[in-house]
Amino acid sequence: MKKLFGAKLFKILLAAFGILLLSIMLVGCKNEKSHAGYYVLESIKSEGNEFGKDFIKEAELDCYIILKDDGTGTMSFSDEATDIKWGDGKLNVEGENVDYNIKNDELTFDIDGDTMVFKRSNDTPPAK
Repeated sequence: MKKLFGAKLFKILLAAFGILLLSIMLVGCKNEKSHAGYYVLESIKSEGNEFGKDFIKEAELDCYIILKDDGTGTMSFSDEATDIKWGDGKLNVEGENVDYNIKNDELTFDIDGDTMVFKRSNDTPPAK
């Protein structure tokens, strides 16, 4: 009787441990943050100079990128919006691939030696 009770207890504990382990794994997967979102131009680095938010505001450079979960998006520079595709570290803009990196909510890429840094925004993106 004691062996039977011990075997049942062992099976129950083993099942509970398995459920706990599975729960931890699922929670870990959910914490992976999607890169989809709304990004606003934060700075431009060109020829050794860095131009920040103040310059961007004064120059009226209204630039943003919207990345959607389905791998599509919009890139807008001064009211000219272009459809894009993104994924695997590449933005596809009008048939041209541009390498990008996203780290700490900053999307960065280079165009002709100029580095553009976009910061994720919690604001509502403008309508296209």
